[in-house]
Amino acid sequence: MTAVCVVLAGVLYLRGNGSTMAEQFAWLMRSSFQRINGPELTPANLADAQMALLLWVVTTFGPPLLILAAAGVGANLVQVGFLFTLHPLAPDFNRVNPVQGFQRIFSGRSLVELLKSLLKLAIAGFVLYRVLASRLPDLLLTTNMSPRDGANLLAAVVSDLALNVTAALFVLAAVDYGYQRYQFEQSIRMTLPEVKEELKQSEGHPQIKARVRQLQRAIAQRRMMAEVPRAAVVITNPTHYAVALRYEPAAMAAPVVVAKGQLLVAQRIKDLAIGSQVPIVENRPLAQTLYRTVEIGDAIPSDLYRAVAEVMAYIFALREGGVRWQ
Repeated sequence: MTAVCVVLAGVLYLRGNGSTMAEQFAWLMRSSFQRINGPELTPANLADAQMALLLWVVTTFGPPLLILAAAGVGANLVQVGFLFTLHPLAPDFNRVNPVQGFQRIFSGRSLVELLKSLLKLAIAGFVLYRVLASRLPDLLLTTNMSPRDGANLLAAVVSDLALNVTAALFVLAAVDYGYQRYQFEQSIRMTLPEVKEELKQSEGHPQIKARVRQLQRAIAQRRMMAEVPRAAVVITNPTHYAVALRYEPAAMAAPVVVAKGQLLVAQRIKDLAIGSQVPIVENRPLAQTLYRTVEIGDAIPSDLYRAVAEVMAYIFALREGGVRWQ
């Protein structure tokens, strides 16, 4: 694609500015022959001639070279974006490895490249034939033309040939670019085992992660159970839910959930509460609401203040009456 874009830019430039460049070459030839009969060669005359020649080279070849460079850089930027790397300059001994060399020569990619080259030759040959066949009557008349007219006709034919061949190759290059991009995307895809291995390396082995989560849950549960003896009350469902609340009026603005659980965990919380003489109060709606809406370590929300306050008032009243929980 880059080569075709550069050639296409050059062809288009010559088609638009070819006559101007021809005039510049004619001027150079005339001025060179005129210097033959000019004054004798001196350092000053030689410096003037060198400066005139340098100016001619810059004005004649500067614009097309800049256009060709812009076309090459632009084609690369469109394909891959901005990329600066010295990696291709690094020595690679695999390039001189005969075994890998034979593998590259007789690989499927080499076969595809060979077919692409043959296709390019076939397309270029077909386009050349069609253009020359259409201009053959004009070319046969060059024997009766003046040198200037014959040169102009040949220049026009060559320009048509170059433009048509380059345009055909540009279409082929666009198709090849799509194929190369598709092949590259396929080559960098990971297989299912590679994806699993990468997940293991980035996130850890699933069995190890499961074991870590199990240990974390066990540690969190032990810490939770250690807070039950310090609770002020355990509110139950009575069998499905158990929520332990801790409340210290001097230090807390509202009661805090220090433990909660279902089924077996709820039974363990109740057993610890009984062994630590923590009051157990059955309140099904309140127990379910606290379990579902309040996380461990959080204070109860304001909309539950009234319900929890009634339970706390009941507990404090029983304690003042000398009731003890066994």
